[in-house]
Amino acid sequence: MITWNAGGWLEELNCIAIRYTSAVATEITTDEYRALAELRYRIRHFLHEGDEVAQAAGLEPQQYLLLLAIRGLPGGEEATIRTLAERLERVWERAVGVTAAVAGGSA
Repeated sequence: MITWNAGGWLEELNCIAIRYTSAVATEITTDEYRALAELRYRIRHFLHEGDEVAQAAGLEPQQYLLLLAIRGLPGGEEATIRTLAERLERVWERAVGVTAAVAGGSA
């Protein structure tokens, strides 16, 4: 969940999150669309910055995401290809390829 509270954005984003997780039967307001657009913009900006930092460190963005997924696994969860593919939202074969690239091999 978003942790900043600049000008009431947190409350609006929380409202949007609740609205999208429950049955959306009513029309979304213009303010809600604006809040959603702002949230998506900030997420894209955050992800873009992460890609730039990874590349500056000599990593491909996918390699960084794999390392992050491994390091950030919940305690006791094993880093299997299936788990990593799910966390990276990648198909099985692509997760194997990224894993092999990180390990210095080829898939």
